[in-house]
Amino acid sequence: MFARNSEETTASRDLNFVKHWVNIYPRLRTYVIALLQDVNDAEDILQEVSLEAIKSYSSFDPSRCFQKWLFGIARNRVRRYYRSKKQNSNLIFDTDTMLLLEAGVEHSQDQLEAQRQALRTCIRRLSQHSRYLLSLRYTQNRSAESIAADYSCNANTVYQRLTRIRAKLRACAHRYFEQQGA
Repeated sequence: MFARNSEETTASRDLNFVKHWVNIYPRLRTYVIALLQDVNDAEDILQEVSLEAIKSYSSFDPSRCFQKWLFGIARNRVRRYYRSKKQNSNLIFDTDTMLLLEAGVEHSQDQLEAQRQALRTCIRRLSQHSRYLLSLRYTQNRSAESIAADYSCNANTVYQRLTRIRAKLRACAHRYFEQQGA
């Protein structure tokens, strides 16, 4: 029985790690690329960060912020990278600069998530036909010509309809942010 509980606990921790990692990875990637200015080097560092995070996750304190913990690992890996490359010292960011970059990445990701939430809310408020038209165009990647053929109209009509829908979404998002106080 103890072994099963231990396995369940390990599986639960692994699942929590994956959930957190997937949520934070885009921010972490943006941060590391900003520090290194080279996507290939950043991808290498991100692999190292993921390995180190996986290895040390069992000692991670769940009361701490997972993102700050990961960014700390990344910050240390980037420092180590610059030391190993013996880069010019003016290319190495000091801790304060790295923390400012972290805050900037976090803020921009928060803004992006707020915009996505506004868009989801506004799309739900559209008519079913408008949502379907958006789905055809943007989810199914259908051309205006292809959609027009389905509706026996010309592509210009589809373009005009999509333009009106996008204008409604913009206005709705603007109102959404006004109501949110953003």
